[in-house]
Amino acid sequence: MSSIRLRVLSVVAPLACTAVLAAPSTAQPAALVAQLRGNVKVIAGGGGPAEPVRVGLRLELGDSLDVAPGSRATLLYNNGRLVAATSSLVVAPVGGAGAQAIHARAAASLEEARRQGRPDAAAGVGRPPPSGAYPLEPVRRVSVMAVRPTFRWQGGDGASGYTLQIRPTAGGIPRRFSVDGTGPWTLPDSAAPLTAGEEYAWTVVPAGGGRMPGEERFVVLTDDERESVVAFRAALTGAGLDPDADGGFVAAAFYADLGLLHEADQALSAFRATLPEGAAGPVVDLLATRILEGLGRADEALEAFERATGGGG
Repeated sequence: MSSIRLRVLSVVAPLACTAVLAAPSTAQPAALVAQLRGNVKVIAGGGGPAEPVRVGLRLELGDSLDVAPGSRATLLYNNGRLVAATSSLVVAPVGGAGAQAIHARAAASLEEARRQGRPDAAAGVGRPPPSGAYPLEPVRRVSVMAVRPTFRWQGGDGASGYTLQIRPTAGGIPRRFSVDGTGPWTLPDSAAPLTAGEEYAWTVVPAGGGRMPGEERFVVLTDDERESVVAFRAALTGAGLDPDADGGFVAAAFYADLGLLHEADQALSAFRATLPEGAAGPVVDLLATRILEGLGRADEALEAFERATGGGG
């Protein structure tokens, strides 16, 4: 295997990382190793000795992974998909990230929002008019890492305080909190934490009364999922990539697969900030399409898709 094939992202400058993502399909790798646990080796598609796998290793079609029992490698494919390898495999094309289907859903959702005269379609499909208070984050059943999540909402006209309600969707007594100002607000240490792995619904209403908007749902990560995020970030950092900067693309794909769409959006924005204007390339925009559609930001998802495909669907 050539030294180029063995190069890991820990020694690739941000601009070189851009080339990996934006280059034509003949130049970009089929996949990158995003996470690693245990003993995993790779054999080049053309044959040769087995080499140790490292986080950030570039893989091409036909490369073979030898995964020892109890070991695991998470591969980030160049269409934005993450695939966990717990047994030996040959790197092969995987199904698309669903970009065409995502584009169709986003277009239909945006058209419905416009048909109903909702002027806030950019803020998220299904939102009430922006004249009243309503939830902004977390929304649309995304995942959150913390058992004490942070909530953000659109403030109501003239309101100086709010009642924020959280309830377990599986049943239980709703919890209500009085909040001064317009947030963001984090569940305080004085309150019992939420339960890992559970789904919740929340909403907010001005303290003086007013129209109560619909609820938004979210899911708290399980303990195992939360530990996997910590391990993933440590692996990226150990490979010389900052998950909140030049490693943001890999981090965004990982977060998106866990349903951490707000974190994925932030990581992808941080990655873009490390690149020259217009240098992100179609792979980044396809991942952005998936994330933005999942957050209900349909018009932004359509724009990202059109950038990725050179004009749309």
